[in-house]
Amino acid sequence: MNKWFALLGFALLLLQLAAKSPYVFETLPMPDGRLADRVTVPGIPVAQRVPGPPASFTRSTVLLGGVPAFDWSYGCSATSAAMLAAYYDRGLFSHVYTGPAGGGVMPLNNSAWGPGECPLSATHMGYDGLASPGHVDRFWTNSGGEDPFGTGDPTGTYFGCTADYMGTNQQWWGNGDGSTTFAYYVDGSPLYDPGDGLEGPPYFRDGIHGLKLFFESRGYAVSANYNQYIYGWNGNANGYTYAQFKVSIDSGIPVLIQIEGHTMLGIGYESASDTIYVLNTWDYSIHTMAWGGIYSGMAHYGVGVLQLIPPPLININGASLSAALLPGAETTQSFQIVNSGTGPLYYDLVQVELRGAEADSGCKPLPVADGRSIAGSALALDASAYLPGTTLDWNFTLYNASTDDEWLKYLYVTFPAGVVVNSASNFTGGGGGDLIPDPSSGNGVTICWGVADPSGWGVVYPGNTASATVNVTILPSFTGDLALSYQINGDVYGADPHVVTGAVTLTQTPWPIAWFHALPANGTVAPGSSQAVTGYFSAAGLAPGTYHARLTVNANDPWNPAQTVDVTLDVLAGDAPQITEIYRSASGTTLSWQALPGASGYKVYRSTSPGGAFSLLNSTTASTYQDPSNLPSAFYRVTAEY
Repeated sequence: MNKWFALLGFALLLLQLAAKSPYVFETLPMPDGRLADRVTVPGIPVAQRVPGPPASFTRSTVLLGGVPAFDWSYGCSATSAAMLAAYYDRGLFSHVYTGPAGGGVMPLNNSAWGPGECPLSATHMGYDGLASPGHVDRFWTNSGGEDPFGTGDPTGTYFGCTADYMGTNQQWWGNGDGSTTFAYYVDGSPLYDPGDGLEGPPYFRDGIHGLKLFFESRGYAVSANYNQYIYGWNGNANGYTYAQFKVSIDSGIPVLIQIEGHTMLGIGYESASDTIYVLNTWDYSIHTMAWGGIYSGMAHYGVGVLQLIPPPLININGASLSAALLPGAETTQSFQIVNSGTGPLYYDLVQVELRGAEADSGCKPLPVADGRSIAGSALALDASAYLPGTTLDWNFTLYNASTDDEWLKYLYVTFPAGVVVNSASNFTGGGGGDLIPDPSSGNGVTICWGVADPSGWGVVYPGNTASATVNVTILPSFTGDLALSYQINGDVYGADPHVVTGAVTLTQTPWPIAWFHALPANGTVAPGSSQAVTGYFSAAGLAPGTYHARLTVNANDPWNPAQTVDVTLDVLAGDAPQITEIYRSASGTTLSWQALPGASGYKVYRSTSPGGAFSLLNSTTASTYQDPSNLPSAFYRVTAEY
């Protein structure tokens, strides 16, 4: 019975075209009018697996080091993808494989699990410590009958292997044992992240899309993934070239090599010839073939490319902050957010107390003259409050309320000193074009958004709204109301007014904790860099006692998304125990104090200056304590606990 399939979620008519390859299952029109081939990569019988001799390397060899080699494990496409994934696991992306082998690091081959078994390619109950049914148990039929899982949607069962996500072996996706499917533009253009076809069953899952889903399931982000015919295949002039392959290898990125009926992993090339180095999924050796040539009787026709976004890695230097202050005193302490990874780290802090007009710009002011009115036009902002020490996007909307066809031509917004504009976008959506910012960054600047042609008309039509995004950093020292004054100018057509002024005012959000806050509250840490975060303590208005809080540092580290910093403030009592004796000896400075009735214990603090911050030395139930440090100069306080 003939079946109709959909590619990328669109119901498409099947075209009866002559197949260019026995593995082109069907050719379909895409939404943009271009044709795409759906290509099946089947399981190759053992008798046809002729790897040839292992490669011999030369002075011209360029090879990725440390790429694991696996023999065939329930699908060549899934196995090749598993080798690619294992390569990343042994580098910057160390949570791709999390099983017990190799201390959580994927081995260089799959011999530990026996021939044809690889948990990164296809999970299997009884292998790699798996005590429940895996991919093989759910989908491998030995080419007979329905999947053991059945005919239902299996996607909720996916967890640890490439074959799961790539649709390999799965009846739901129309793939028999060992089979995976890929889609290619016929004209040789790259087909990026082909989505699932949802007209079926069987449905359509593209292997390179599934490989992206696999990496996302491991906590990593993919910057690009695509299938592409190689240059010249079936006469196309847009295909993937040998030069592109060499650039990919030079960049540390292995490439899936598609030959008719089989998938391999490309890991190197010869700079002096068209020879490439591949892992063929049939043994652990490296082999060679000519780019665009024949391997084991199968012609090279395409590639699969996937690029990962390098992850950040967060570390906190200084997991706790503490201070001891007399009532009304203030002090600061800092900790470091360190990014030891290779991608940018974005963080923000959650702070919780633990309880029991016109500018000097390129825009020219417009004169006020008789003409049409822009009365009622206004600027709005999607925020009503702010927090010092934060970086965020402000989304502005500009509305033209003119009732007599005057168009808006200029907008001036003044940002007060202490508000740093990092970037400003055009105002778009007004109907007649963009208003362009000048300048688009600076501290305490006035930005004029204006038309590209000062001699022309305005671009925000009556009844229309234009929008822009401004990224700002509000300095920690900024306090009080934050006023953004603005002026809107029409194009002087008709009755007054041609100019409307106003202001957007934001109030300061109270700190979540009255006695402590940390700044900057959010930001970006470049790879290999650190960001100092300063904690501000204040004992103003606090009763003597101990106060606790916790900072949570939320970040985009995929495996350590939240780190905590404990915060403690001891507010010292005015009726502290009286120190009765201080003397020095070779073993340190000994303090004695008068015991207070009812006290359950005492805390001893030290500072290097009488007005400085005191640090906790020790808690004791005795009325004496010896400080072994013997500093040249030290000041002590003792508090009682009840």
